[in-house]
This record gives sequence, structure tokens and C-alpha cells, in this order.
Amino acid sequence: MVKPTSRSSYYQHVYKGTAKTQRERILKCLENSKPLTRLQISDITGIRLTSVCGRVNALIENNQVSVDHDGIDPATNRPAEYLSACVVQKELF
Repeated sequence: MVKPTSRSSYYQHVYKGTAKTQRERILKCLENSKPLTRLQISDITGIRLTSVCGRVNALIENNQVSVDHDGIDPATNRPAEYLSACVVQKELF
């Protein structure tokens, strides 16, 4: 069961726009680099790892980010997914 305070915090986070801003920062980070792990994204953007995980999941669901490949995170020596921004093709006409 979700506690009322958790639910309230989530809605405040979404409605204040913090989640959108974090998604934009993560997407910009991935657009301007090689594939990165969630931990690397957290280090680069300064967004907490737990927040990065939530925002990345939303971006994956929206087909804005995809898993490029699986590998070993150099910082932790543990298995990790390397993520990249999806290329959006716009129609010419």
C-alpha cells in the first residue's frame, strides 16, 4: 500500500515540473554522448540515481531512450545497461 505522504510527494514532483526537467536533462545528456549507464548519467547530471532510474524508465516507455547494449559499469564492475537517445526522424513534407 502506498502511503498518503508518498502519493502526495509524487504528485507534487510531477505537477511542479521537476520530473519533466529531469527527463529533459537526461535526454540532452544522452544526445550529446556515447551510450551511458544510469550511474554515469547520475554523475554527469547531478540527479540522484533513484530519480535517474525513474526518469529513464519513463523515457524508455515513450521510445525516447533505448538500451544500446549490456556491459559492465566501470565504476562498480557490475552488469549494467548502456542507454542511448533514440533518433527521431521528422517527415520532410
